[in-house]
Amino acid sequence: MIYLDRALKASPSPSKERCKALWVLAYIRSAQGDMAGALAAAEQCSTDAVRVGDSGAVLLATKMQGTAAMLQGDAKKATALLGVAIEFHRGGRELNPGLLPAIVELSMVLLAQGEFEEAETLLVDCLQVCQERGELWLRSYAWYVSSLVHRATGRRDEALVACKEALRIKRHFHDVLGIVLCVDNLATLNLEAGEPERTAALLGAAQANWRTFGLPQFGSPFFTTEHEQCVKECKKLIGDAAYDEAYAAGARFSLGDLVEYALDDLDDFHLD
Repeated sequence: MIYLDRALKASPSPSKERCKALWVLAYIRSAQGDMAGALAAAEQCSTDAVRVGDSGAVLLATKMQGTAAMLQGDAKKATALLGVAIEFHRGGRELNPGLLPAIVELSMVLLAQGEFEEAETLLVDCLQVCQERGELWLRSYAWYVSSLVHRATGRRDEALVACKEALRIKRHFHDVLGIVLCVDNLATLNLEAGEPERTAALLGAAQANWRTFGLPQFGSPFFTTEHEQCVKECKKLIGDAAYDEAYAAGARFSLGDLVEYALDDLDDFHLD
């Protein structure tokens, strides 16, 4: 992000290259929980794109504004803005790394509103496009959100399979953000399965690794509400002392250890 800031300061005049730097900066800021900064970059991108006649950048800026709206919990605004990117994708079915994530993000908005069938339809479409094109990075996010939908509709086994599929792909990319999102979801799945100590360890490991990337749970109500509920229920089951002990043990995991523990890849992997 430092390099993007430097590049933008060194090239203040509107250009297609500057527009690209701005929408990428908006993406990074939103991923780190800086919604105000993300919106500022996206809005500047849109303004510059209009000036230089870059219609593609206008769409990308709109999509990034939709991402910020989703993370802020503004479902109505997110649906409208992300829908622009969705319609563009459906028109050409391009494997556009800037626009295609809008499908996954809109499915999350639908999930938050209880529109499970609509969310799953979008995800199936996204997974199909990724499969056809041999794309893996976005596919992992589609699997992650599919896991959320499965869990919300009472299909715990399917949710577990989908989340671990996402995590295996994310390990390949060393995708810190994607890994901690999956682990947060696995923590809730483990709690529902009656494994509160393991849940606490996963929560501790996820939070420690969140902080290496940015603001935990993006500071977003979409993610923080469920996280806080999981912590509350876990403490209720095992007590504060046992929770803190398991949480601290998990917090000592490296990212690699965390993935192995979450996937049960090491049969002899125990908390110390």
